[in-house]
This record gives sequence, structure tokens and C-alpha cells, in this order.
Amino acid sequence: GHMQHLALYGSHHIQHSLSPYLHQIAAEIAGIHVKYHLLAGDITDFPRQLSNASKIPLTGANVTNPHKIIAYQSCDHLTEIAQQSQAVNTLWWNQGQMYGDNTDVHGFLYGLHHFRSRYKDKNKDKDIERVLILGSGGVAQAVCTALSSLKVKEIHILAISLQKAQKIVQQQSKNDQDVKITSHSVTNVIQSHSVLTHSNPMYHSSLFDLIVLATPPLAKIDYDQILTPLCAPSVGESHESSN
Repeated sequence: GHMQHLALYGSHHIQHSLSPYLHQIAAEIAGIHVKYHLLAGDITDFPRQLSNASKIPLTGANVTNPHKIIAYQSCDHLTEIAQQSQAVNTLWWNQGQMYGDNTDVHGFLYGLHHFRSRYKDKNKDKDIERVLILGSGGVAQAVCTALSSLKVKEIHILAISLQKAQKIVQQQSKNDQDVKITSHSVTNVIQSHSVLTHSNPMYHSSLFDLIVLATPPLAKIDYDQILTPLCAPSVGESHESSN
């Protein structure tokens, strides 16, 4: 068959993505000829990139942060799940029209079920009552949509951007009035404590690391238990005293 062009849209960090390799292997197994493109850019670049999709021309694309919400807003047609989550991570084109879906929802539900089964969670057959979500991006919106199908009683979103978290709360409250959903500011949570301890060796991978790098310091004492190569002014004294 003819060559199909696929792509991943995202920030400049996608240059390290394994998506081209993974999709190439999957395409070979399926007997499909594919060329996979990495299309990196910031939020201001993304609308222009989408308008140029027909010039490549793209058959479909994956979308990662920070573009999932703009992708949702740009689609001509949306699946029901994409409409509910108001975020899109999968695009495809047909007759000049752009379609959007959100596979994060099913992916989260599958992963949760697999985790609870694999580790023999004694409560795996019981309803999940309370969930804490770290962050307020497109994935957070998808997770909220997924949780609405699990009869979750409470969802709490802890985010650096309280405004974004509040938008998710408003949206989810319309979709599912049976669940109690609240938003919390990371800044407010930390300022109510006297000591902030960083003990995560995966320095660049967590919301907590963004908190540690905050300026001015959010807590009275920031203690960096893991001596990472990059430190903020707020943890400088802790590094010096630990060496």
C-alpha cells in the first residue's frame, strides 16, 4: 500500500520520544508502510502546525502535553469521550476534516485494572472512594472522565495552577454531579507546613520537583534529601549543610 504519514505533536521534549520506534514496529507487524514524524513546538506554534498537516500529508497523529486542550478546541469532529474530557491526544484526518479522540481515558482504566489485579489488591472488587490527582493538564481531565465511570465518591486535584484545576472541577461537576470534586493549590498546601522535604531521586519527573524549584521558597525550610545536580535558591543552604 501507499506510504502513510503519522506524527507526534508536543513540546521540544518529544525529541527523546520512543513513539517513532514503537509505531514503526507496530506498522511493520500490521503490514502498513508508515513514516512517523516528530513535530515539536510550543503552544503558539501548534495551530500553525495543525494547519500544515495536509501538506505532509498526515493520516493521523498523537498529541502530548501541552497541546491536548488546543487539539480539542481545533477539531471538526470529536468522539463522545473527547467531548467529556475536553482534551484530545489522538487525531486523524478524513476528507479535509480533523477528528479527535482521547485514548488516555481507556488507557488509565486499563492500567488501573491491571495494577489492582497484578498486585492482588484485596479491595480490587470494591469501589474506589477517594482519588488524589497531581497536576491539572490534559491527562488530569481524562483521568477525571475515567473516574466518573468507577463510582468514585471524591476527587481532589492538587495543582500548581489553581485556575486550571478549578476549570476541571467546573467541567467535571457538570458531567458527573454524583462525585465530589475539589481543587487545591500546591502553594497553599506547602505554606501550611513548616518543612518541605525532597526525597525523590527521579529529579525531573514529578510535580514535587517543580515545587522545590519555586522562587521564593514556599515553605519555611526546604530540605533536599537527594543531592541533585540542579538546585533552586530555596534549597541551596540545605545542599551546603549536607555536604
